[in-house]
Parts: sequence; C-alpha cells; structure tokens
Amino acid sequence: MENGGTVSQKYASFMKMTEIPNNILEKLATNQSQYAENLWKVLKYADMDALSKTNLTFDEKMEIVWSPDKMTSVTTQDDFNVFLKPLMASALNSDTSQTQLRLYHYDTIAQTQIKSTLVYDFAITTNESSCMVYNENNIKVDRVDLIVAYLVELLNMTDVGIGVNFLRFDRLDGVRCHATQNINNSKSLYGQTLTMALLYMDTSLGGVCNG
Repeated sequence: MENGGTVSQKYASFMKMTEIPNNILEKLATNQSQYAENLWKVLKYADMDALSKTNLTFDEKMEIVWSPDKMTSVTTQDDFNVFLKPLMASALNSDTSQTQLRLYHYDTIAQTQIKSTLVYDFAITTNESSCMVYNENNIKVDRVDLIVAYLVELLNMTDVGIGVNFLRFDRLDGVRCHATQNINNSKSLYGQTLTMALLYMDTSLGGVCNG
C-alpha cells in the first residue's frame, strides 16, 4: 500500500527454465554433424580409437543417459555416461570407471524483474586408464579436452528454444564462461567444468501500478 493505492509488481516466471538441460541434451543427441557423433562415441567407448566406432543411433545415445527409473538391482550409475545432475556416485573411484558428462543448472543471476542470466555447467570426468584418445587427425589428445572442444563447437551460440538469447561461451552480463580443470579425486579420476550461459527474459511481464 502506497499513498492510498496499491503497487503490484510482476516478476518473470522461471517454469520454462527447468526444461533447458533436456533441450540441450536433445540438441546434442539429434545433431547429425560428425563432431556431435564423435562426442557420443568418446563418451561411450573407453578405447583410444573410439572415433573409429560406428555412430550411435538415437536410442543407443539415450541408453547411456541416466535417469532414476532406469535403475534396478543390477543396474548402477556405472552403466551410464550422461547425467542431468551434479552429484557423482561415491563408487566411482577406480581407474576403470567410465567417462561421464554431467549437465546441470548452476546459477541464476537476476538483472531486472524480468531478465536474468542463467548459467549451466558441463562437468566432464574421465579415468586414468582411458584419458587419451585419437582425434580426427589420428593425434593422441586428452579425452576431456576433446569433449570440451566438441561441446563448445556444438553449443556455442545455439538456440535452446527457451529464453531470448543463445547459449554461449562468452562474457554475458557479468558472467565469465570458462573451462577449468577442477575435478580430481586424487586417485584415478580428473576432469573439467565447462561453464556456459544464456539470457532469460519473460517479456510478457512488467511492473504495473494500480491506485
């Protein structure tokens, strides 16, 4: 209540934001470029010659994506390579653990009542025994570096269908996107976190003064 009237302030809804990780995953799974196909192969196959394998079908890609309803008495998180969650199973502490990609919403930074910057992390881990892989030029490279390069190549300036701006690897309203080697269990696993961001705006809302 102000001066005998009421001030009604409307703010952006973030309901659609919850669908962005799934949209990003779908972009990666349906992209038919060779970089996209190679990304899935280096995630699934631990061999140094992973890129020489046959491209995965869409169903095969979805088979290595974890979800709670896929878990059984004999199926564990060790059977999957892609996760839409940040936490890692504590059992992943041997040099035979698989390469993993974890995609999740990391931060929301409000700019105005209708505009925010959404930040997404891609955590990539690999194990000591399969940390190297041959790239397209048959050169031995770090598997995590190659996955980061694929993700930036495939997702930078990509429209994920939600928001008013593209997912990007850049500076965006104070967010500094980066790829940092910051995952290590001091035994057998290591990895990097790739940070990307997009601008989210609900243009149907605004401030309204009644009274």
